[in-house]
Amino acid sequence: MLISLTFVLYYVYAIIPSVGSRIFDCPSGWETYINHCYKYVRYPKKNFHEASLACKLDGAALVKVEDFAENEFIKSKIKQYSRSLQWYTDATVNDNVRNLFVWRSSGNQIRKNLFWIDETEMQREGSSIIYSQKGNMVGWSRSPDTAQLSYICEISRVEAFPILKRTRDYGYGKLLRNRNEIRKGPTITIDAADTVIIESSKYIFLECVADGNPRPVYKWHRFQDNTTVEVTALDSHYTLTNGRLIISNPIDNRDAGYYQCSAENEFGKVMGNIVLLSFAYLGDFSNVIPEPVYADAYESTSIHCSHISFKPAITYQWVIGDMNFVRTTKQKYMFISRNGQLYFSEVSSADMGEYRCLATLFIKHHINDVDHIPSQLPSRISNAIRLIVRNKISKGKWGPVIHNDFIAAFPTQPTIGDDVYLECFAQGSSDDSNKMIYSWSKVDGKFSDRVILSDLNRVLLIKEARWEDEGQYKCTVQSQIAQDERVYSLRFQNKPIMSMPLKPQFVDIDSKVVWHCEAFSKPNPSYTWYKNGILLRTSEDVVISANILIINVAKKGHHDGMYQCVAKNKYGTTYSSAQLSVLAFKPNFLRSKALTNIKGAMGGNITLLCEAEGAPQPNITWKQKGKEIMNDLTASRIQQLPNGYLRIQKLNANDQGIYSCTASNKFGQATLTFNIVVTEALVITTKPQNTEVNVNETATLRCDASYNPSMDTVHEWFFNDIKIDFENNQHFSLSAEDPVGGLVIRNARIQHSGYYTCIVKSTINKIKARAFLSVKGAPGEVSGLAADGENIGRSSVHLKWVPPPDNGFPISIYTVYSRSIDQPEWKLQRSKILMSSIRMDDTGFHSVTISGLHSNQDYQFCISAANIEGVGDLSRPSSYIRTLSSPPLMPPKAVTGGGGKVKTLVIEWSPLEIWEQGGPGIGYSVYWRLKTNIGENWSNERIRGSLSSFVTYVADKFYTEYEVKIQAFNDFGFGPNSTIHTIFSAEDMPLGVPVNVFAADYNGTAMDVTWDPVSDTREVMRGRVQGYQVNYWDRDKDEPIRYSVRQYNTEGKTVVIGLLPNAYYLVTVQVFNTAGLGPVSETYLGTTGMEAPGAYPTEVNVYSHGPDSVLVTFRGVTVESVDADTVSGYKLCCWKVQEKYDLEKCIEVGLVSQYVVTGLEKHFLYNVRVMASSAGGDGKRSEATYFTLGGQIPFDQSQFDVLATASNLSAIKILIVASIIINFILQL
Repeated sequence: MLISLTFVLYYVYAIIPSVGSRIFDCPSGWETYINHCYKYVRYPKKNFHEASLACKLDGAALVKVEDFAENEFIKSKIKQYSRSLQWYTDATVNDNVRNLFVWRSSGNQIRKNLFWIDETEMQREGSSIIYSQKGNMVGWSRSPDTAQLSYICEISRVEAFPILKRTRDYGYGKLLRNRNEIRKGPTITIDAADTVIIESSKYIFLECVADGNPRPVYKWHRFQDNTTVEVTALDSHYTLTNGRLIISNPIDNRDAGYYQCSAENEFGKVMGNIVLLSFAYLGDFSNVIPEPVYADAYESTSIHCSHISFKPAITYQWVIGDMNFVRTTKQKYMFISRNGQLYFSEVSSADMGEYRCLATLFIKHHINDVDHIPSQLPSRISNAIRLIVRNKISKGKWGPVIHNDFIAAFPTQPTIGDDVYLECFAQGSSDDSNKMIYSWSKVDGKFSDRVILSDLNRVLLIKEARWEDEGQYKCTVQSQIAQDERVYSLRFQNKPIMSMPLKPQFVDIDSKVVWHCEAFSKPNPSYTWYKNGILLRTSEDVVISANILIINVAKKGHHDGMYQCVAKNKYGTTYSSAQLSVLAFKPNFLRSKALTNIKGAMGGNITLLCEAEGAPQPNITWKQKGKEIMNDLTASRIQQLPNGYLRIQKLNANDQGIYSCTASNKFGQATLTFNIVVTEALVITTKPQNTEVNVNETATLRCDASYNPSMDTVHEWFFNDIKIDFENNQHFSLSAEDPVGGLVIRNARIQHSGYYTCIVKSTINKIKARAFLSVKGAPGEVSGLAADGENIGRSSVHLKWVPPPDNGFPISIYTVYSRSIDQPEWKLQRSKILMSSIRMDDTGFHSVTISGLHSNQDYQFCISAANIEGVGDLSRPSSYIRTLSSPPLMPPKAVTGGGGKVKTLVIEWSPLEIWEQGGPGIGYSVYWRLKTNIGENWSNERIRGSLSSFVTYVADKFYTEYEVKIQAFNDFGFGPNSTIHTIFSAEDMPLGVPVNVFAADYNGTAMDVTWDPVSDTREVMRGRVQGYQVNYWDRDKDEPIRYSVRQYNTEGKTVVIGLLPNAYYLVTVQVFNTAGLGPVSETYLGTTGMEAPGAYPTEVNVYSHGPDSVLVTFRGVTVESVDADTVSGYKLCCWKVQEKYDLEKCIEVGLVSQYVVTGLEKHFLYNVRVMASSAGGDGKRSEATYFTLGGQIPFDQSQFDVLATASNLSAIKILIVASIIINFILQL
C-alpha cells in the first residue's frame, strides 16, 4: 500500500527543524531551473499513462509549463538532448470542448496560443500535448496517448529529497587506496584521424591512445579485399610502438586505404574510428585545345575551367594572356567561383583574349605531426581558352540580375565543422557611375560571429559551421538603377554525433539490462553493436533493436565485457564504448565512511549511515539493543529512511546504546554496529569526509549535528576559511538529503578543491569539523612558458614550461599555438604532442622542440595540456622570441611575364611576404634564356628590394619564347629557385596588311566590311593577331572626322554601325597586336542603305482564332522621308510576357495587314508588336498589345501613367496589368 507522498513530506518537514528560506539541490541526473527539478527521460519510451506513472514513482509529475521563461529553458534542454525525440507533458485536450487545452493534474485551462509550433501542429489528432521539433522550431504539437515517446518529469526542489540513488562505479564493493588500483577495460582517449600525404616522406604514423588497467595491448588492422588484416603481419615496413603505427617510406599503391586501431586487456576489446590514409594527387590538364567561348558584347558570360583530376581538393585562379593574373578586387566585373568558372558581369571587346585556368592542390590541415605542407603545393595550368566577343550595340546601364548559378554553396553538401562558402554574383553593367553593391542577411536570425565577408561581399564564409548556422541566407545586389535579391536555404549533413553515448554499467547478476545509445545525424544513422570487437546479433539471451540492446538475464562471466554502439551514415561512422560489469557478491562496508561511535545531544536528532554495497542490492534492517526496529515513517520517532539510513529524533536517555545495521542479499550478509552516547552538549554526529569528485559532477559533504531543539543553533559552512554565500553562488546549496547541515557542491570546478569547514554554534558552545574536497578534471594552466635561448634555430625553437597540476588524471598530450608580429592571429602550431615526445629535466621542467617556423620572425607561444577528462586552459603567452635569420626558404610564386615595350622582356612574380623573407636585405635573382637554348647558361640579374617585376632589353628577339625562373636572396644567402616558366618577349609592330577590303550597305545606318585576314605568323605579325581596326570617314565632308572601331578576333569581317543613311564612306583596315597597329590597307568606298521606315503600325488588334492560334490585324505605315526606302513588308514579334524579347524570333509576314499566329499555349499571357521593314532596315515597333488564346486584353495606357513617375512606371504597370489579367486567364 502506497503512502501519500504529500502527507509524508508534510510530516517529515514538520519534525525537521526549520532552515529558513533556503532552497535545496536537485538530485543527480535532474536539471535545475529556479525552484524546480526536471528529468528528461529519453529511453525507454513509454505511452502517456506509463510515463505519468514513472514520474509518480519518484514523487514527481509530468512537466507543467507555467511561463515563457520556463518554456525557453525546456526548449534549450530538448535541443541539447536530441532533435529527433518527442516528449510528453502534463497537458491534454478537454474531452468535451474542442481546442480547449488543460493541465491534467490541476484541470486549469491553458491559453490556446501559448507555446505551439504553429497552427497546423495545434490542429493535429491526439489528446496529449507534447514537445516536438519542426525544422529549427521547438514547441508544442499533439499526439495520441498511446504513442511511445520520451517524457519530462518535474518536481519542486523542496520535495526532491526522497529521490535518492547511490551510483555505482568501478570501485563498487572494493577497498581501494587510490585511483591507480581501479581495474577496468580499455577506453580510447585519443583516436587517429584521416591523414593526407602530400609528398614523399621517410615515414608517417597513425596513432591512438587508450586508457585502461591493466595497460591495453594495441593492434592495427587494414581493410583489404572486404576483410581486415593485421597490419604488422603484412610487411616489415610497418612498426607498432604502443598505439603508434609507423609506416616507413609510404607509397600510394601499397599503403593507401582504411585503417583501424584496437585496444584490449583482460576485460575486453574496443575498436577505434576507421581512418583513411590517402595520398594527395593533382593530374594534368588535357592537351586538347579547348573550344573558344563566344559572347556578345555588353552581355554576361563565363568561362569553364577544363577538367582535371585531383585529390583531395583544389583551388582555382585565372590568368589572362601570357600570365597576368585575374585580380577580382581590381577587375570588379569578374568573379572566380569555387566551381572553377570565371564569370563576367558584362563583357566587352576589351576582354577578348586567351584565358588559362590555374589549379593548385589544396590541403585544409594536417593532423599527423610528421607531415608538413611543402613550400609550394603542386599546380597545373590549362591550355589557353580563347574568349571571342561579338560586336553588339550597348544596352546602356542594366542589371543587376543575379546569375542563375547563384547563390552557390561550397561544399555543395556541407557538413558540421566545414568552412562553408556562399557565393553570390550578378549580371549587369557595373562601373564607377553604376556600382553593384552586395549585402547579405540571414532571414531567420542573425549571423554568428564566425561569418566573414570577402571579395566585394560576394562571398560569405561561415567558419567551422554549427547547427545554429542553418537557415535562409539572402543576397541583395543594388545599383543606382535596380536591385535584385535571392535566398538560399542552407542545410547541413553530418556524420553521426553521439547525443546519448554509452556509460559503464555495473549491474546485478540475473538482472535485466536495457542499454540505449543515440546519435544525431543527417541522414539518420543505422546502428550496430559489438562486444569485445565482435559483431553482435540477436540471440536467445541478447536482443538488439537498432540503438537498443537488451540482456534479459545478466550472467557473470558471460555478459561482462566491452560493448560498442556504432552509428553510421554515408558521411562517417561514430563509436561509443563502455564496459558492462555483472556484479555478484555479498554485502560489505568496505567503503563506508560512517562514524560508529556517535554522541548525540539530549532532545536533538542524529542520523546513522548504513552505507552497504552488494550485488544484488542489499536489503537493510536495523536493530536497537538486539531488537529489530519496526519502520513507520508517519508516526515513529525512530525512522528508517528510503536510502536505508536510520534517523532518531528527540533523543532521550533510553536511545543510548548499541545499534546494528544488517545488509543482506542472496550471497550473504554484513553488519555494522554503532554506539550512541546521549549527552547534554551540542555534538557533531556525522563529520564531513575527505571526498574526490570529477569536474561537473556533484559532491555532498555531510555534517549532522545533534542538539536540544530548545537551543538556538546556527549551521555555517566555510570554504578555505571564507564563509559560503549561498544566495550568490550557484555552485553551493544545502543538501536535499540533509537540509540542516549537508553541503552540496554542484557542477564542481577545479577551483572548488580545498578545505570545507562545517561550524555549528549555540548559545553554550561552538563545534566544527572539516574535510578536503579534491575536484578531478582537466589539467590546470601551464606556467613558466618560455623559449630556451640556447636552442633557437632558423625554423625551430625549444620551448620549456612548468607542467600544470594534472588534477587527478595523468596528462596525455600538449598542444602548442603560435603567432608572430607579422601574422598576429593565433594559429595551431603543433597538436597531439604525446608525453613520449616530451623531455623532462631534473628541475621539473617539460620541454619540446617546435619546428615549421619562419626565419627572422618574432614569435609568441601558448600551450595547453589535456588528459582523459579534457583540455586545460591556455597558458599565458610567452615573451616574444626571434628565430635566427636564414636564406629565404621559399621560392617566389606566380612567375609570369610578357607584354611590355617593343624589344623588351618583362618578367613578373609575386614577392615573398615579409615573414617568408628569412632575413634582412631581400632581393631577387632573375634568370632568363631563350627556350631554344636549353642547356646553355642563364642570363642573370640581381635586384634589391621587395620588387615584383624586371625588364631587360632583347633587341630583335620580338615575340620569342624565353625560359625564366626567380630566386629570392637576402643578406644570409640564396633561397630555392622557382619552377621554370615559359613566357614571350614583347611583340613588335605588325608588318601584315589586310587586302581585298570591301564595304557594302548592311542597312540604312550600317555597313558590312570584309577583308582577307593577315597570316597570324611571327614573321608577319611579329607577335599574335589581337584583332583588327576598321577606320572610316564621310567622303562628302571637307574636313571629315575619322572614326575607328576595333574587333578583338581574327575574323575578316565586321559590321560598322551608327552611320548616316544613304551616305558614302571611305574605309581602311589595320591589323594590330599588343605592340600597336600595322600598316593601313587600301581605301575602299562603301555606302549605307536607305533609311528604315520612321513610323510604326497602329490599330493593332488580336482576335481568338483557333485552339492554338489568334488573328492579328494592324494598319500599315506610309513612307514620307526622301531618304527612306519603300516598305517591303512587315515583321510580327510575339512572345510570352515572362520571357525575354528576342528579335530573331520575329516573323516576316509580307505586305499584309493581318496574320494568323499559331503554336500558342493555353493559360499564358502574350505580347505582340509589329514593325515595317525595308531595304534600309526595320522600323519602329508598335505599342505592346497583350492577349491570350481568348483574344486581346484591353489595357488603356492613359489610365495608369498618372499613377507612376518615370523611375517606377514599369514596375507599376506590371503589377496593375497582372492584377487585371490573372482572373481573365483563369477563366479560359
